[in-house]
Amino acid sequence: MGRSPQIIEDQVTFPIVSGLQGLPHVKAVRATSMFGMSFVFVIFEDGVDTYFARTRVLERMNTIQAQLPSGVVPSLGPDGTGVGHVYWYTVEGKGFDLGAFVQFKIGISVTNFLQLTALQKLQASADLLNNIKLMLTQLISALTI
Repeated sequence: MGRSPQIIEDQVTFPIVSGLQGLPHVKAVRATSMFGMSFVFVIFEDGVDTYFARTRVLERMNTIQAQLPSGVVPSLGPDGTGVGHVYWYTVEGKGFDLGAFVQFKIGISVTNFLQLTALQKLQASADLLNNIKLMLTQLISALTI
């Protein structure tokens, strides 16, 4: 309790994330460390039974527990799905610096963006695209939605 984020990362988050790698049907293991706590998210492939997934995580956590500092008691949170996530997107592409992607991201109001059709989204982004000198074909190949 009260440990710095770096200590939490080294002594708690890393052993848990490392230990959860390789579980059957796991797509990704993501984590964040902060002052006094760590959150680890295990993302399973679509279609995996929730109870199967939770049981595998609990089994693995029992072995990981021995590697954690005394006083650290990990607990399994409620199961979740992607249903609560309204809209996620990434902007990726080779040959563009982070500043260009941040410029693109800031230029789009998510609230307004979600209400537009795909064609309207491209039209609304046209001025911004001209400012950061991305051609439309480059944007389409760089976007992963």
